Amino acid sequence: ASLSRLAVPFPIAIISMGATVVVAFVSVVINHISNRKHQLFYEKLRIYKAYVDIVSMSTESKSKQDKSGLRAKHISSKQELVLFAPKDIVELASRIEPLNFTDSGQTREEADKKYQEYLRMLNLMRIDLRKTNKRIMIEDLRKLLG
Repeated sequence: ASLSRLAVPFPIAIISMGATVVVAFVSVVINHISNRKHQLFYEKLRIYKAYVDIVSMSTESKSKQDKSGLRAKHISSKQELVLFAPKDIVELASRIEPLNFTDSGQTREEADKKYQEYLRMLNLMRIDLRKTNKRIMIEDLRKLLG
């Protein structure tokens, strides 16, 4: 007789099991979405770092660029950028093409304009990667990188 008083009524047991299943399912879905965002963050970070490395190598002499296979790396990097980066980053990247941050073959004004666009693109990459301090003043970037 004392066991029957302790037993949970059937409808309440079903409801509690159903709630547990729903909570577990929601937890799995949220975990999956979070994991995908995390993977995408690291993929974008890898792509952005590769592109920034290529921009850095574009300041070297033409012979060093040819020896390092920069052209093939650059094409591959641009393709990945197009696949993963938002439209505004791709548009800015197209404006600084062809990469040439040296003084050869372009006026100083053209080089400065490309460099300014590059600095804007770095800020957009930071925003895309969701940094809490999203923007850095262009003048600070110029001082740091120039």
